[in-house]
Amino acid sequence: MVQIRQLSDKDKNQVLALLHHSFPKNNADLKWWDWKYCRNPAGDPLLLIAEKNSAIVGLRAFWPRLFISGNEICKLYQAADTAVHPQERGQGIFKKLTTEAISRLQRQKPPTAIFNFPNDQSGPGYLKMGWEATGLLRWRCGFLPNRRKDHAQPVSPEQCLNSLPDIPKAAGSTFLKDRAYVKWRYLDHPRNQYQFWLLNPNDDSPVYAVTSTVTRKKVRTRLLVDLLGGQNNIGVDGGISPDILSEISSRIPAGPRLPLTILESGMKSCGKWQLRRQGFFRLPALKVNFFTRAINDESLSKRLAQAAIFPGDIDTF
Repeated sequence: MVQIRQLSDKDKNQVLALLHHSFPKNNADLKWWDWKYCRNPAGDPLLLIAEKNSAIVGLRAFWPRLFISGNEICKLYQAADTAVHPQERGQGIFKKLTTEAISRLQRQKPPTAIFNFPNDQSGPGYLKMGWEATGLLRWRCGFLPNRRKDHAQPVSPEQCLNSLPDIPKAAGSTFLKDRAYVKWRYLDHPRNQYQFWLLNPNDDSPVYAVTSTVTRKKVRTRLLVDLLGGQNNIGVDGGISPDILSEISSRIPAGPRLPLTILESGMKSCGKWQLRRQGFFRLPALKVNFFTRAINDESLSKRLAQAAIFPGDIDTF
C-alpha cells in the first residue's frame, strides 16, 4: 500500500536516487537540493513523498514564491520537481501526491494559489484535478545583429544587487524580486551561470537584464532570463516597456551566431508589431503551458494570471 507523507532530512539520498532513476540525465545532488529547497528566502517548500514497502517511489515538490500586488505580498507555490518510479507508474501515485498537497495548502492561512508549467502530456491530468490552463507562453527569437555600436557591457552581479530596492514597488501584479531573491536565484545557483547587463546607464531608475547562454533544439542562443529593478521603466504587471525592449534588442550583443531569445509573456506592455519591429519573430514549434489553481481565493489566481512570466520564473532555467 502506498502512503503519502512529508519528506524528512533522512529521505534526501533516497529522493535523489529516485530522481536519477526516473530521469537518467538529471544530475541532481545534495548541493543542488539544498540550494533549491533549503535556502529559498521565500520560506519552506511543501515536499511530499510516496512510500511503498519502506521505499520511496514518488516525489511531489512545491517551492514558495512571493507575489506582490500593490501593497500586498502573498506566498504562492510553484509545482517543481516531480518523480514516480518507472515500475510504479500508472497506479495513481502522481494524483495522490498532488491531491494531498492541495489538501494541505487548503488548511493553510492566509489563502494562496499554485501554478505550474506542465508539458503537453501531463496537462490533461492537471485539468482533471481542477487546474486552469491560464495561458500559452510563446518564445520569440531575434536573429538580427545589433544596430548600435555602444553595446551594453556586462556588470558585476554585486552592482545589480546593490541597486535593487529592499522591497520593489509594483504596478499591477508581479513576482517579488528583491535582493534576497536575486542573490539566491541567480548569484548562488549551483549549476547555471548568468550574465547581468545594465540597459539604461543614464537613467536614475536602472534596469538590469539577466541572461544565460543555452542550447535549445541544437541551437545555441542567449536567453533573456529576467528583468530586474527600474520600477519607473518596467511596465504594468512586471512586463517590459517598449523603451526597454528597444534597449534590449539594440544593446545586448546578439546576432545570427548567437540569437537572443525571449519569452513573449515578459513583453506584456509591448504589442506584437513592436516585437517584430525590434527583430523578434515567434518560434511556432516552442511554447510553455501556464496552469494555475486557486486555493481558497479565486482573485489571487486571477491576479497571478495577469503577471508577466520570464524564464527565470520557471524553475528549470
